[in-house]
Amino acid sequence: MPVLYGVFLFMGWSALKGMQFVDRVLLLLMPVKYQPDYKYLRHVPLWRVHMFTFVQVLCLVALLVVKQIKAISIAFPLLVLFTGVVRKLMEWKFTKHELKYLDDLLPTKKKSKGSKEAELEKQSDAKISAIIANNQSEKQQSESTNGHRQAHFSISSSTPTPEPGKPSFFIHDEHHESPPAYHNQGLDTKL
Repeated sequence: MPVLYGVFLFMGWSALKGMQFVDRVLLLLMPVKYQPDYKYLRHVPLWRVHMFTFVQVLCLVALLVVKQIKAISIAFPLLVLFTGVVRKLMEWKFTKHELKYLDDLLPTKKKSKGSKEAELEKQSDAKISAIIANNQSEKQQSESTNGHRQAHFSISSSTPTPEPGKPSFFIHDEHHESPPAYHNQGLDTKL
């Protein structure tokens, strides 16, 4: 049995290395001169990091106290729930930018689509359905007249046909002498 306790102690101790909470607790005891270069220290002032860590340590101590006292240990699940409330309340004291680096942002509810967006989505779905139905009916017509499958392409009368010997990417504009991909008009290429 002592071997199992030793294995679990080793696993727990090795898991603590690299945890941000443990690193922040160690920052409380470390002079600024010797502090490692953590990403969150670049974006959040040190005193704000200490305040966030202090609140988390208080919650941890409260959890341990409630767990150890048998008379109130029945309230432990409520205290666990309360830690979530404390985290939500911390959004009033800390900015989203700070919380992004100190802790993950809490998920938000997805906003429901407005009636205008829903109507536009219904209209686009109806257009797509009409196009698909039209293509299927044309396909069935061509199969019934020819008796076999045949590729069906329709070119509208407004689309000009390419001149002989001229590449197809010049169909719409006769004034280009090079492909449109090589034109950098309006783009600033200087760094």
